[in-house]
Amino acid sequence: MTGFGGRTAWLAVALAGLLPLVAGCQDGSPDMVETLLSPAERASCEGRGGIPYVFTESMTEGCVTPPPDFGKQCTKSSQCSVACSADTRTCIAQVSGPVLMDDGTVETMFVE
Repeated sequence: MTGFGGRTAWLAVALAGLLPLVAGCQDGSPDMVETLLSPAERASCEGRGGIPYVFTESMTEGCVTPPPDFGKQCTKSSQCSVACSADTRTCIAQVSGPVLMDDGTVETMFVE
């Protein structure tokens, strides 16, 4: 996601993941989510640089914090705590799409 700052790009990816969940709600209420963060938990999450996120498998809300090396330039995945994007050549927060492997090859990977 070139053209965005690291945190902005990560926020855009996280929010894009919420769109299908929101679109599926008929009345826009959070009734489908079984466990929501309390206001104190939400403030703590955001204070740590995290983003409240609804996990669709468990239908619970939690805090997602990007890894410390998110957005750092890389040439192979072993330089990152998660993986190195083949598209942006930066460390990513979630494996989704083409990833630079340590042997120089590119593999398309997705975590479900």
